[in-house]
Order: sequence, then C-alpha cells, then structure tokens
Amino acid sequence: MRFLLRILPLLAFSFLLVSCGGSKVSKPESSTYLFLSQGGGITGKYEGFILYEDGRVEATEGEGQENPKPKGKLPSREVSMIFEAWNVLDVQDKIPFKPGNMNYKIIYGSGSDLVILDWSDGQKVDTEIQEFFSETYRKLRNAE
Repeated sequence: MRFLLRILPLLAFSFLLVSCGGSKVSKPESSTYLFLSQGGGITGKYEGFILYEDGRVEATEGEGQENPKPKGKLPSREVSMIFEAWNVLDVQDKIPFKPGNMNYKIIYGSGSDLVILDWSDGQKVDTEIQEFFSETYRKLRNAE
C-alpha cells in the first residue's frame, strides 16, 4: 500500500505532463509555399518568411522553418505576382552551397516535392534570382 501511495503522485504528474504537452503543427502536404531566409553575418541570426498561396505569411527564426509564427497576409494580386515571378525563374542549374558570411535560401513546393536554392554572399548567383529574393523578402517582411 505504501508503494502505491509513493507511485500515485508520480503517475498523476506524468499523466498531467503528457496531456498538457503541446504537439508540433506541420504544414499541410497540399499547401504550396515559398520560404525565403537570410542570415549569418556578425550576429549569426537567421530570419525567414513563409508565403502560402492563400496569402498568409509566417515568420521564422533559425536556419530552417522552425516555429513559424503568423506575420500577416498579402493581397491575392501580390501573391499571384510573386508565384508567377518564381515560375519564370530558371532554377534548374543549382549551385553547390558554400557557406559564407551571409547565407540565403529559397524553398518552393509542397510536401516532399521541393525546389531548394541556397547560396552565400561569396557565390555568384543569377541576377534575376537575387532580384526575386530581394523584392519578395522585402514584401514578406513588411506583410501586415
């Protein structure tokens, strides 16, 4: 009986811990998105944004898409223009990534069907890709 009295609080605490624990939310497999991030430099900080086809924008910190938080929404016309601009870019010739002082990344797709471009400030990247990144990143950063 004493054994049960000692174990019971432990079991209750364990049950409470498991039942109140959060679960990770994953992106819907069918939702196409664009993820843009940049970071490094003196601070080593990374900042990224995820744009979904419905205009939702989420902000992330870190090198990947960890812990996205709602940022705002872009008008549907703006979203259409961004995705159309992406579709006309020539992203077939991938550059092998070499980390540098500042690092940049674009991910496009849904589920496991992704196109990933990453480069650093020390690598030569097509001007159209750099312009797309700069313009889109600015729009996502200013989303409300």
